[in-house]
Amino acid sequence: MALRCALLGDVAGLRASYEQVAHAIRARDLPAAELATRVRLSKTPEAYFATRNSHKETAYEALIAAGHLQWQPG
Repeated sequence: MALRCALLGDVAGLRASYEQVAHAIRARDLPAAELATRVRLSKTPEAYFATRNSHKETAYEALIAAGHLQWQPG
C-alpha cells in the first residue's frame, strides 16, 4: 500500500500506511520475522573497526548501536 501511495503521490495515503504499520509494530501484531533479517557476520570486531571509518556496514552498525561491541564471526 505504501509503495503504491508513494508512486501516485498520495501523501495522505502514505502517512496512513505508515501510521498503520507503526501501530502494528507497537501492538506487536507483526511477527519479528517480518521486521528483521538474518545476516552472517564474517568479520571480527577488530577487523570491522579497522575499516569502519572508510566503509560502514549496516549489520555491524546495528550491533554497535545496540551496545554489542564483541561478537564471533560465523
